[in-house]
Amino acid sequence: MAEEMKRAAATAAETVQVAESAAEGLSVHAAAERTIAGRAVQVVEVGEPGPDAPVCYAFIDRAHGDDAEAIAQAAAQQLASFTFVACDADDWNAALSPWPEEKGAYGEAFAGDGPATLAWLLNDCIPAIEGARSARPRAIAGYSLAGLFAAWAFLESGAFRGLACCSGSLWFPGWDAWAQGRQAPAGSVAYLSLGKKEPRVRNARIAQVGAATQAFAHALRNSDAVRASAFVWNPGGHFNDPTGRLGAGIAWTVAHLA
Repeated sequence: MAEEMKRAAATAAETVQVAESAAEGLSVHAAAERTIAGRAVQVVEVGEPGPDAPVCYAFIDRAHGDDAEAIAQAAAQQLASFTFVACDADDWNAALSPWPEEKGAYGEAFAGDGPATLAWLLNDCIPAIEGARSARPRAIAGYSLAGLFAAWAFLESGAFRGLACCSGSLWFPGWDAWAQGRQAPAGSVAYLSLGKKEPRVRNARIAQVGAATQAFAHALRNSDAVRASAFVWNPGGHFNDPTGRLGAGIAWTVAHLA
């Protein structure tokens, strides 16, 4: 734990340095919401992204206060222009769970519709946003259950060169065993973060998130396929500043992709 905290402090210092060097950050321009194959999507341009600029996809929970423009604004304090694509999921437990689970940490059920959600992302959303022959470096990001989905999609599809998994629900049953048998995309970058209080909760299953996230961070750090990775401990628990944490993760990921 002490060694991980030292690495986290170094990474956090690096992130702050990158942010400070960008002065007041880049401009943020949010487009009107659109619908792609039945799902709401909002595109936010940070800076002036060209045809080779990174594009980052994330599922956000607008029904409970997530705001695409605010997340992009939190990520704008870095050197690279990029496109942020915020996607809606009507039923989070169903759409973002990679496989079915009848009893979650609080007794809730997960339908395991993640493969269908990933298929929509790859076959409908990405072509609509980028075009059929895009060569833009692509990342996927998420917070909480969306962080779990992002990590799973990163390993499962090979379609993303960058990952920002912030307070990801890596306590999810079966994650550890599944992830151990998967390889990250070649030349990829990955950012993980977690609140310091998250592994200290009373719920025994949720408390496993600390060990699971550290194990995933260790695997990424030691993977020949990953050219840069970071694991950051944030102050507080799961609900402390999700917008800022996700923005920081996206900023680091985009800066290392660009």
